[in-house]
Amino acid sequence: MLTVDFDRLGLRPGERADAARVAARLADSSNAVVVLGDGAAEAVAEPDGWVEAGGARTPVGEAHAAIAAGAVGLAGAYALPPGEERRAVDDLWTVDLSSIADAVVARRAGTGSRAVGLAALRADAPYTDPSAALAERLGVPVHAGSEARAAWAGGVSTPGAGGGGVVIDLGGGTVDAVSAGAEVTAAGGGELLTVSVAALTGATAAAAEWVKRGPAHRVEAPQVLLGEDGSRAFLDRPAQPEAIGALVVRGPAGLLPFNRLLAPGEWRALRLRLKVEAVGGNVARALRTLGVAPGTVVVVGGPAGDDEVLSAVARALPAGVAVGRGDVGGSLGHRYAVAYGLLRRLTD
Repeated sequence: MLTVDFDRLGLRPGERADAARVAARLADSSNAVVVLGDGAAEAVAEPDGWVEAGGARTPVGEAHAAIAAGAVGLAGAYALPPGEERRAVDDLWTVDLSSIADAVVARRAGTGSRAVGLAALRADAPYTDPSAALAERLGVPVHAGSEARAAWAGGVSTPGAGGGGVVIDLGGGTVDAVSAGAEVTAAGGGELLTVSVAALTGATAAAAEWVKRGPAHRVEAPQVLLGEDGSRAFLDRPAQPEAIGALVVRGPAGLLPFNRLLAPGEWRALRLRLKVEAVGGNVARALRTLGVAPGTVVVVGGPAGDDEVLSAVARALPAGVAVGRGDVGGSLGHRYAVAYGLLRRLTD
């Protein structure tokens, strides 16, 4: 903990506020350089970009609160530095990674100082039904249906789901909230979670695909793993040298190291908070836009296989809402809701 002794530093009363600000900036830093000058340096404004929501333009770093509290489709455009070219969108979802780090009191050295994850959804052209053209080319009848409606048909085939709840289809770039009579498609999904994990940990996007999925360990010694709960496990064979002292997850080729600055418990707190903000908050926004208060929510799609994502969705919804992972057709699991739903709609 960094403390400031005002008397020993010989600070005058008017200088103490500046000293307190410097001390806060130096917290968790093992070393730093502080320069004293005769006058205050002129602040250089860095472009932040903006989000156009509700008829007003708000800096990207400050727009999340309005977007999270609003309905799907509130944001109509955004621009990012350096060019700040206006880009129209049908919906936009953001995640303020710095506020997530602050919320769990993560060390400043462990995460990026200022990063915002952003997912945008834009229909570049009006929807046209391709059924007739495809039927002519293929020589067979073709029926085009809504992906969201297909997800609904597949999701409610889960045993015990019934038809009165809501199906949440978590995709790579969108979140579909579908009830018996309405549907909402929101920007944001598994890809936003991936890039946010990469930004928080400094990992590559490819590594973040594995890192985001669940608990990590730190390699304390060549054959000792420290878990997020403080437990220790032993490896059958020594870990590779580059993994010693690093956080690791099980990857496609063994242990995958991804960060040396965060402690296991610290990364767990960041990861869970990120999933609540990026996924849970987005689902809550979609349901609010849908205008229903479901008693049951069935979650399907690839990210539904993550127990932490299911927990994040449950935490973002009112108490008493039952949240469960879909089991399409009673045997296919959570991934094939749309495919199964399309076939079911054709055969009904």
